[in-house]
Amino acid sequence: MTYLDTGCLVKLYYPEPDSAHVIARIQGKPIGYTPLHELEFLNALQLKVFLKNATPQQVAAARGLVEADLKSNVLVSVGGEWPNIFREAVKLVEQHTGTIGCRSLDILHCATAKILAATEFMSTDVRQKKLAAAMGLNLVTVLRSVYGFSHLSASREEVKKKIGSPTASEIPCLRSRHSSVITYAHVSQGLLGRGGRNRSLPG
Repeated sequence: MTYLDTGCLVKLYYPEPDSAHVIARIQGKPIGYTPLHELEFLNALQLKVFLKNATPQQVAAARGLVEADLKSNVLVSVGGEWPNIFREAVKLVEQHTGTIGCRSLDILHCATAKILAATEFMSTDVRQKKLAAAMGLNLVTVLRSVYGFSHLSASREEVKKKIGSPTASEIPCLRSRHSSVITYAHVSQGLLGRGGRNRSLPG
């Protein structure tokens, strides 16, 4: 099972810098989905609404895609070991926060990945990646964005200039259980640019 930090999970369902590279890394792999993901994913989308970067219709479309992928087992609902997860998180705080400066939710994701025995861990957060490496998680690297700037350095204005403001029909679709490639529903302004629907991304 591959474990994604919520920042990477959002990139699967809403076009952002590095979305294409995150998607390319998870093709054909089961992806863990926990109550922590559910909370942070919804909050991230609602923050986009608050910041005028998304509409309620886009949020509803993205949530609908998540529900569909849960039903088809593309996303695998996991959890239930929260006492062990929090105990592991406390240990990680004691061992690493003083030197890495991790935030609580970053630590909690790493602890969850360890307790759930995730085979891969993916994040675009610098400090979280340092923690994952320090504790021995199998860290999957997300390469530089196809837009020409990294997730951490891109301003909101740069993103809008590059990809525009996506409509509900331009929300990315995660691959189905019956396909080894991921397709996008973008038509004109999304990650694939002009050229029509359902074009597969290169692996």
